[in-house]
Amino acid sequence: GDGDGDGSTVRFLKELGFTNVKHEKRDFYADVRNDTVPTHHTLITKPPYSEDHKERCVQYAVNNLRKKNVPFFILMPDCIAVRNHLRSVVLDGIGKSLCDILYVVPATMPYEYARPEQGQGTGKEIPPFRSIWFCGIPINKVEAAKAAFRKTYGPNSVGISAQQPQQGTKRKSSTSSTASKIACSTPRLFSMLEELNAAGAVPRERVAESEAGFQAAAAAAQFNH
Repeated sequence: GDGDGDGSTVRFLKELGFTNVKHEKRDFYADVRNDTVPTHHTLITKPPYSEDHKERCVQYAVNNLRKKNVPFFILMPDCIAVRNHLRSVVLDGIGKSLCDILYVVPATMPYEYARPEQGQGTGKEIPPFRSIWFCGIPINKVEAAKAAFRKTYGPNSVGISAQQPQQGTKRKSSTSSTASKIACSTPRLFSMLEELNAAGAVPRERVAESEAGFQAAAAAAQFNH
């Protein structure tokens, strides 16, 4: 992933009770190619957002989830949810979603990203997009994950029932629009693009653009099955 450079990731995870964490400077693609990825039970990462790193990371994570039941949590811009690549990856062999990919939208404010090269605790900035967590959960544990989320954040924290419309707020056409606030005091969990769209958690202008390509991918998957 895109390392934090100062070890804060390990420190934060230890504070949450995860003491056995692999967080090293490694060539991830070489590890995948050589089958030398360190043994792990969960993948947590923020891949570089440039080039095709996001797509390659998602492809690996989804394959690992469905072949080995290894869950993943990937932090990426919200617009990735409506990209045809991601939507086609989450399909099964007959063009249907397995519903094992969930999306967690942080509460209210967009994440701030630290720039390690500028020193710990400095260089933070609000990015021109809103980040959400893409969560791969073994299919037999999805409902348990939703139940745990409701227990922690409340009965309306899962699905479109969690949406609390903010009157008079519209997304603008500039890049800052994707970092606009969504009125909610707690994180929310969604399991479908339709829910993300209804909640205003993804750039609406890109949803329509992705529909035609997604339908084509689904049709191709059914044809090739």
